[in-house]
This record gives sequence, C-alpha cells and structure tokens, in this order.
Amino acid sequence: MIGSGIFMTTGKVGPLLVSPGNVLAAWLFAGLFALGGAICLAELGAMLPRSGGSYIFAKRAYGARIGCFVGYEAMLIAFPATIAVISVVMAEYLAALLPGGSVRLVAVLGLLVVTAIHCRGTSFGAKINSIGALLKLTLLICFVVFGFYCAISVPAVSALALSLPNTPPPTAPGIWSSEFASAVIIVSFSYVGWNNVTMLGGEIKRPERNIPFSILGGVTVVTILYLLINLVFMRAVHPTAMVDSSGEPTSTIGYMVAEHLFPGWVADLLGWGILFLIISTLISVVLAGGRMAYAMALSGQMPARLGRLNQDGSPVAALLLQAAITVVLIAMFDVRQMLLFSGLSGMLSSVLVIGAVIVLRIRKPHLVRPFRLPLFPLPAVITLVLALWLMWQTAVGNPTELKASAVVVGGLALLAAVRK
Repeated sequence: MIGSGIFMTTGKVGPLLVSPGNVLAAWLFAGLFALGGAICLAELGAMLPRSGGSYIFAKRAYGARIGCFVGYEAMLIAFPATIAVISVVMAEYLAALLPGGSVRLVAVLGLLVVTAIHCRGTSFGAKINSIGALLKLTLLICFVVFGFYCAISVPAVSALALSLPNTPPPTAPGIWSSEFASAVIIVSFSYVGWNNVTMLGGEIKRPERNIPFSILGGVTVVTILYLLINLVFMRAVHPTAMVDSSGEPTSTIGYMVAEHLFPGWVADLLGWGILFLIISTLISVVLAGGRMAYAMALSGQMPARLGRLNQDGSPVAALLLQAAITVVLIAMFDVRQMLLFSGLSGMLSSVLVIGAVIVLRIRKPHLVRPFRLPLFPLPAVITLVLALWLMWQTAVGNPTELKASAVVVGGLALLAAVRK
C-alpha cells in the first residue's frame, strides 16, 4: 500500500481543494475508506482463502456473471489505468530532472521496456521489488523527518498572499462538494493495496486477533505517515500553488517541495530517489497485472492463450495485452482523467465486493469464518454509503469521466454476460 502515489496525488488535488485543511481531510477520508474496505475484506479473505481475491468473493456472493465483471474490471481497467498513471508520472519526474522530450512518448517507452523485461523472466522484477520496498519506507521517513526540520525555517504561505492584487483569495469547496469527492477518489490511488488483505488465508494463527490487528495497524500507520508528508508539502507549498509551468495541477509535487526545502543537490538527489521508487512501483504493478490476466485465463474467463507461460515462466500474451490497453489509455487521457475514470469503475467493484460480506452472511451463514466483522453490519454499511456518495458526487462534477466509465462498465458487463 505504501507506494509512489503520495509524491503525485496531492499536487493533483491541491489547486482543486484550495485549503490545507481540505487536503488533509481528503487524505483522511481516503484512509478511512481503505480501513473500512480492508476490515470488511478481512472476513472474506479468512473465510475463502484462495487465489482470485475479489473475483472469488463476488462470484460466491452474486454468481458467475458479477464475479467475472469484478475480475474483468481489475484486469482490463484497474491495472492498465494504474500502470498508465505511474508511467506518465515517471515520465514527468524525469522531465523535471532532465527537461526535454515528450512526456507521453517517454511514458510509453518506459512501459514497453518494463513489459519486455518481464516477458524475459520474473526474477529481475522480484529483486527490484525487494529493493524498492526498503527504499519506499526509508524515503518516506526521511522526507518527513528532514522535511519538518527544514520547514521550520520556511514561513507558511497563505492563499491571500498568493492571490493577484485586488483579487479575493480563492474559495475552498466544502467537504460535501463534488470537488472534494473527486479529490478523495484521486488520493485513494495512493492507498491502492488495501484490498491485498484478501491474500490472508485461514491458515493464519489466531485470525480473530491477528487479522484485525494487522489491518488496523497497517492502514492506520500508512494514513498517519501520509498525513505527516502532506503537512510537509503544505508548509513548503500552498495547495493553490501546486501547479506546473503551464498552470496545471502538478504531478511532481515531491520534487517541487524538495526544491523549496532543500539545497539544489539534495532536491535533485531526492528527485532521483522518487523516480527510482516510481520505476520500482511500475515494475511490480506490471508483473501483478499480467499475473492476474494469466490467472483468469486459467479459470476459463479469458482466452486460453493468456494463460500460457514461456520457457522462463512469464505470461507473455497477458503482459502484451495489458501493455496494449495501457498505451491506449496514455494516448487518450491525462493523469487526472485516468484517476477519475478508473476510480469510478473501481469504486463500483469495491461496492460489490464489500457488499459481499453482507450477502454471504445472509446466504451462506454456515461458512466457517475465522474472523468475523465486528459490529456487523455497521462497518460494511458505513463504507458502502461512503463509496456510493463518492461515486455520485464525483460523477456529477466530472461528466466526461462519467461517460468514459459508463461505456467501460457497460462493455465489461456485456463481456461478463457472454463469458460467464
């Protein structure tokens, strides 16, 4: 769950939210949603400890067609959109460090290189993942510690100071507004991974204690860490100033803040560190997405060709399909559009999977549940209401992304109906 999104998404929502309080509230809302979703999926993961995760849960609760829809959304939309966003942000950080070149072209080339590496084998990706995991945690902690230390000498900037002469400061949207809901959807990208709790199986010792402890502890620690990093961001750069040279919300907020707080060589060093972190995230997500297509092909939900491995153990056809979809997304959408359009379809899948906790309690009460959702069904209902509100408000304020999501959801539903 700890990834490169923290060094990108705040810059995308800062100008939209205007005030530091709104930015922190959006991150807190996203953290609470991740916590609610994870604690719900903990019951499902302990009850049905098998590969497939959300696909298996939805299938058991609603049937094959909806299960396929959830699986297709993850394989054909969620993973490619995530990879597209990471690829573009990687290219934008590289452009900030080494100006020149087309961001989209560099993003596509980077994606193709990573895909080609995985097509040759998976050992390299595994090694990078191990190094990247350590770097992520080290970089985030250093950013918080040294960022706060240096930020003490930086006077906080107000929205009034940034406004033009004779122009009133921008008005911050309310937390029940479409702008705020859209921001929560965007920053939720940084919490991707909360549903990895589905990998927890019934073999875990004392699941009634260890599952909620690991979920509550992990999501809480990550949320606090993200809030601290955002405090550093906003001490150095006011949300309304988080824009690039063309006046658009920036994707390179980490490097922008580093330039404000640290000497030039330190900022550049951090910039390269963040870039390596992004690349390591890209490598791991490309591999995970390809493996999911491979798993669905083995279960008969995708063409058998996608389930074949080459002599080095790589699902080449699945990786190439994923790369092709990702290239199309990079060419058609910008980062914000991809986050919103994939966020809407992904939130629908989350609603279905979280709702499966309630459905299976009613339809399959006899199933053994090593861990049971506390205060059932209250956590699930609250999380579902929050998800539905986020979807509604985001859709109202972003008609273009809503149309794209509607087309995609309709297509996936048709595909699921045909290949149940």
